[in-house]
Amino acid sequence: MNLRHFIRRKIAGLTLPEIVVSSSVMALFLGGLLVCIIVVQKSFIAAQHHSQSQIQQTRIVDYVSLDLRRALTVNVDSYNGHPRLTLSIPGYYQRASGAPARRAPGIYDDQDVAQDPRVVKGRVEYGPNPVTVRYYMDGASVFRSVDGEAMALATDVEDFNVNYTEDDPSNRQFIGISVSFVPRFQWNQASREDNRVGTTI
Repeated sequence: MNLRHFIRRKIAGLTLPEIVVSSSVMALFLGGLLVCIIVVQKSFIAAQHHSQSQIQQTRIVDYVSLDLRRALTVNVDSYNGHPRLTLSIPGYYQRASGAPARRAPGIYDDQDVAQDPRVVKGRVEYGPNPVTVRYYMDGASVFRSVDGEAMALATDVEDFNVNYTEDDPSNRQFIGISVSFVPRFQWNQASREDNRVGTTI
């Protein structure tokens, strides 16, 4: 072997079959990496949606529980094919004269004035008139309306149910609220009921 032949072999490149094989291996590796990135991203978005939906739906239950404990009257009717819960609660606050609209509909702020309680015919009353609060589903959102000022409590809701039962022997009434949703990115779109199991609050 002479020096010229050694140098020629030393600087020789890859052959065509070697380039094809290495390109194929690299393409398979990059394709697998891309699939993994997409799956992880979809899983993160689905988990985030699930967590946000549960937080929103827990908020509904908290608001309803608070309003039911102080309700003067309770009525369950229908609105847009879904149950609607209507309550009247004491007017604990009254908007100050000349004050601007509330920053968040139905949420009292520093422009509201607390009303002093009065005893009328053995009952404690606040303010001149009771406040009407409604919970209803419109589209895929659940709203809380206070004297006509509506605020969305939850979005992407699949189902909203209000159950009213009365226990005759003990003369007690029960209100049950359930809110459910279908998780995003489920593999089986056909079985929505099965996918909804475990997402009801």
